[in-house]
Amino acid sequence: MSENVHVIPVGFDFERLIQPISQGTFQETDRVLLIHSTSDPENNRRAELANTMVEELNDAFDRILGIEVNHVTVDDIYDYEGLYVFAYEIIANEIEDGQTVYLNISSMPRTVAFAFATAGAAHIIEDPAQRSRIHTYYVSPEKYMVIDMIEELETEIAFLDDRLEETDDAELRERKDQMADLVSNVMNRGVTRGTKQLNGDQHVEFPPPPMANLNDTEKEILSFLAREGPAGSISSVGRGLAESKGEEFDDAFRSRVQYNVEELIEKGYIHREEAGNSHKVSLSKMGSLWVRTH
Repeated sequence: MSENVHVIPVGFDFERLIQPISQGTFQETDRVLLIHSTSDPENNRRAELANTMVEELNDAFDRILGIEVNHVTVDDIYDYEGLYVFAYEIIANEIEDGQTVYLNISSMPRTVAFAFATAGAAHIIEDPAQRSRIHTYYVSPEKYMVIDMIEELETEIAFLDDRLEETDDAELRERKDQMADLVSNVMNRGVTRGTKQLNGDQHVEFPPPPMANLNDTEKEILSFLAREGPAGSISSVGRGLAESKGEEFDDAFRSRVQYNVEELIEKGYIHREEAGNSHKVSLSKMGSLWVRTH
């Protein structure tokens, strides 16, 4: 019997992840799959908050709602290509088992949300019959607690100002100034600071997902390049592919490979760059993602 399975990447949210199931339109839920990262040794408080959300959600789904809970951890929540493959395989496994999958992309970093959203879309494009079995949804918060925190700090600053009119306490003044600086920074520069280095850069590129329908020859070419690495020319791709298939590398085979390599270049699955008098052929990021998910 088909199950309704919610795949929920867990960040720093609770109500946005549970209320659509406990109070909303998804009350016929059989199982939830909580996706969470391994502990971050560089930021114990952040890891503590994330782990608390996982524990609270597990308890609420299991003990209160009586819904089966499974857990899967990811090591690097900023490795988009790895996350895409991870998301694609999770969805594929559930669909293969006959389940209907719901993807809640409300929490966790955007790299995770985007990976699950695009992986779900890729499945539907590859097999439109799955459209009714893969659903992606987002839940908006009713309010942001950072506003309450700012207002509470402002109230505390006003209280300390009143106290400082009665006493010239250096420690009170220092605490007040620290809170005032914090409020000012948040109001003028937002709730984040700086940019984190990710694989030696300040950004993560989201390559286009591999969503085009491919013929058998195109698939064979991609698999060959993944297995053997970049080729010095299109002809060397043809020779290597013919040898691996035990076929003769004749004019017909050469023409077929040439045509399909050009098609893959046009679709964005293969890079071609000049290398002397020939053209080096290699997988693009999108081509690599296709190979890793098929």
